Amino acid sequence: MSMCKYSKFSAIAGMLLCGLSMVASVATAQGQFKQLERIGIRAGEDGAQFIGTESGATFFVKGFNYIRLRGDHATFDADTKTTKAYYDPDRAEAMFSVLSRAGYNTVRVFIIGRSKTNPGIAGYYDTTKAIYEPYMENVLDFLRRATHYGIYVFPTFGDGGVPLNAYYRQRLRGKGHNKNVLVLTRDGIAVRVKHITSFLSYIKRKEPALLPTLLGLECQNEAYLLANQWPFTEKEGKFIAANGKTYDLSSSDERQALMDEGYRYYHKRVVKAVKAIDPDMLVAEGVFVPRAVGKDPIKHAGVWPGKTKDERYPPMLTAIGKGPLDFLDVHFYPTIRNESIDQTFRLNLKSTGFFTPEMKEIQKETPIIMGEFGAFKSVAKTFDQAVDNMARVRELAVEAGMKGMLYWTYDTFEQPRLYHAASDWPLFAGKMGNFEKNAKAADDNTASLTCDDVLSIRGGRFFLDGKPFAEISFNKFDLLWQLYDQLEKGHALTASNPLVKAQDKALRELHEMGFRTIRFFALPWGPRGPESYADPAKRKLLYAALDKALELCDRHDIRVVWSLAAGTFTDAKIVPGKGWVHGAEHKRELMTNPQSRGRKLLYRYIDEVVARYKNRKTVLMWEVGNETTLSADIGNKDRIYKGERMPTLKDVAGFLDDVARRIKAADPLRLVNSGGSHMRECQWNLYQRKGWKKDTLNEQFKCFELLYKDTAVDVIDVHSYMNDKPGYVISDGSGGHTFLGNRDWMAFSKRIGKPLMIGEIGLQVKPKTDKNIWKETPGYFESYTDVKAAKPWVEKTLNSVIDSGVQLSYWWCYQSDRPMDQKNPQRFDLTIGRNSEIVKCIAEANKRLQAKLGVN
Repeated sequence: MSMCKYSKFSAIAGMLLCGLSMVASVATAQGQFKQLERIGIRAGEDGAQFIGTESGATFFVKGFNYIRLRGDHATFDADTKTTKAYYDPDRAEAMFSVLSRAGYNTVRVFIIGRSKTNPGIAGYYDTTKAIYEPYMENVLDFLRRATHYGIYVFPTFGDGGVPLNAYYRQRLRGKGHNKNVLVLTRDGIAVRVKHITSFLSYIKRKEPALLPTLLGLECQNEAYLLANQWPFTEKEGKFIAANGKTYDLSSSDERQALMDEGYRYYHKRVVKAVKAIDPDMLVAEGVFVPRAVGKDPIKHAGVWPGKTKDERYPPMLTAIGKGPLDFLDVHFYPTIRNESIDQTFRLNLKSTGFFTPEMKEIQKETPIIMGEFGAFKSVAKTFDQAVDNMARVRELAVEAGMKGMLYWTYDTFEQPRLYHAASDWPLFAGKMGNFEKNAKAADDNTASLTCDDVLSIRGGRFFLDGKPFAEISFNKFDLLWQLYDQLEKGHALTASNPLVKAQDKALRELHEMGFRTIRFFALPWGPRGPESYADPAKRKLLYAALDKALELCDRHDIRVVWSLAAGTFTDAKIVPGKGWVHGAEHKRELMTNPQSRGRKLLYRYIDEVVARYKNRKTVLMWEVGNETTLSADIGNKDRIYKGERMPTLKDVAGFLDDVARRIKAADPLRLVNSGGSHMRECQWNLYQRKGWKKDTLNEQFKCFELLYKDTAVDVIDVHSYMNDKPGYVISDGSGGHTFLGNRDWMAFSKRIGKPLMIGEIGLQVKPKTDKNIWKETPGYFESYTDVKAAKPWVEKTLNSVIDSGVQLSYWWCYQSDRPMDQKNPQRFDLTIGRNSEIVKCIAEANKRLQAKLGVN
């Protein structure tokens, strides 16, 4: 996809890969797995097919391009003297898990090292070695994981260059950036062959059992020569090519022959060298079509410079298909908005000779795949529309006899101009199937779950069970806390356990009142949370408590917004007599440093917990953590608050984005919300270092825009405790004040393009001793038991939600079983037994909201 002129960058368990057998047990760091069956090719009058070489079963290549970007491709980058490693094995593992269970079988990756920013396989700029071994060790790790999941890997060797190090510079004598040299001269071909074969030889030497995991090797991502580089800049004279033939550069026919025959000779040399190392290894070439770079194969024959704005000339499929390659790879991207998919497909493929009788003969011996196809945001306004377009591309490719396709990309969110599959995995998988056939979507863990089983977004609205969904329900925040505490005290979670009974009773009551979801905290409170996961003994208790919590929810048909408490993974402790004590890593380190101990523990926790429970229909949606936004920019001039280093708002945005991506890598099916609370009324001014000055409405929007617009968080989440006021007090911009409330947040969410939920909404009971609030609002209330005083405030708060059209809200809270709450005269947890009229008020508001939004 180099034609875009910028760097590129997420269902069936059991029998995978079209029933292909897996043989030869292999032991690696990933454990015991079976060596994959080799993929070969069987010629035929109806078209050549990929097959399993032992089983003979047909193999249709179906999968994704998997690319990481850090200024350039960096998927396997290891530490060097000047750069940090970028390889993420956990993310790769999660991706393989998703794809294998959804019925895909291939991942295409780039083997590259063309810049100092991402040295890749080149390693050090001044090294005299052909290959950087730490990079290759990351490749081996990737191949082991792929093998474990039954996924084939298809490496492509960049865009026709060579690694940027001294080894190759010395051999090219400064000509390494002229792609023509690498295809048309003996020295150039020799270094390209070395680049490809050193990769293959390393794998054969270190772990030959992984060789069958390679679908094949692709000489280049997208082959092309440049008309504005030697020898095509010469318009007369003779040129002796690597194949020994002499070409007249004043003749269009001979210039074109130089390119076509030059590529076939280059491929001959590569194929011979590869098969000398591994006779069964397939070799391919990737191309974009001439039309994609403004070329007409007849009008622009001869590779003359200055004929078109884009000087790149890709070889036609008919030209390279006559050579020694085992299979071909053509790329297709719709780029013209006023042209139908069918028309673009026909014209683009026509420009590379695809529909000619000559190509039909080639296809009898040589399969063709579509190694890249994808959707630009400039062409499709929405992801839904983009997937519809791609579904049509899939159909056209199958009809045209292609033997596989690989979507660009699975989850390269760092490339913003294209739509990536993991942006909305259930939508993508539901419409695309596994490419071979339009199979019904299956989630990445079981064939029984689809996007209808979890909360999804369609046209800005929430959907559940295939229908629009909206609800005002409750937080049952201590559901897990009570169960975990019982286990920690040595009490079994049996039906006779009083705290189990209490949780069961609360969930039953919520169900009977018509509520379908709750929000809960899925780690013990504060520092005990990370400890409960980090300590193996406590982790067993944690999982037992979580299992029980979901069991109780399932019993009463309640689904959960699962708050992961990501913001608590610091070194903070509570020490008797001292209170909070902060260790080496504070919130700032957690949120800004992916290499911190806390972040690494958080990653492990997310990967394990999300993978463990993502197949449970009970999980409605994941939440990053509770009220992470409130830590931003507070404290002294150094942002130190009560001894803890705090992050900036931008730091929090990056943290939310990173954690949301991590969650999506483990479970692309579900939505992720931030759990972020409201913004402090001074947040933008705090972020700008202007102190505790009230923000204007526009400044508040800037905060939300920074947190949500370009991050992977799907749902904007606020917490609302306005109490006696109509909203949070902010500046009106003219020296006075105004109020920020639900309508404003809804307006923000529409501008950003992500739905709003209120993760916590409620009214804090205030005793008469709180002189400020009672002076301002004599008609407030000091207890929910005073129904006459409390009910009007509750109704007013609920009406604000309904009038604003907020689709999802959770009242704080239902039945807290903490002694500290039960002994508090100003407790504001509710139950039907203790506060029946108030609870019924919320249940009735839920029905009114659903009626207004057309939810059955």
